[in-house]
Amino acid sequence: MSGLFVRISPHVVGVGAGSHGFDKAALARFRAALVDDAARAELIDAVEGVEKAGYRVDGETYKRVPAGYPADADEPATRFLRHSALFVHHDEPPELALDADRLLPTLRRHWTSLASLHRWLTTHVQQA
Repeated sequence: MSGLFVRISPHVVGVGAGSHGFDKAALARFRAALVDDAARAELIDAVEGVEKAGYRVDGETYKRVPAGYPADADEPATRFLRHSALFVHHDEPPELALDADRLLPTLRRHWTSLASLHRWLTTHVQQA
């Protein structure tokens, strides 16, 4: 399940979006979306926008592409076929948590930048 998240600790205010792990059924839906031309193009656009905004997309855990999927390094989907999760996490300084004037605007700025990735996951991977 994808979400927009914030984690406040004594050391950091973590903010992000996505899914930190796909269960078996969600992973199957994720991979099916990657081989669908339109869904894959939407994901590539979303990730390019997120990365252009300065974030790093995480979730790659597999060393190889699963059997039965294209393993061509030039194929844009290959990168994502090695993922078992898809998320972005960004750390802000811990004092942000105590600054009421800055906290919500900062979270909103990050979540706005990450909304396309979250929307893709809720549309193509999350079960209704």
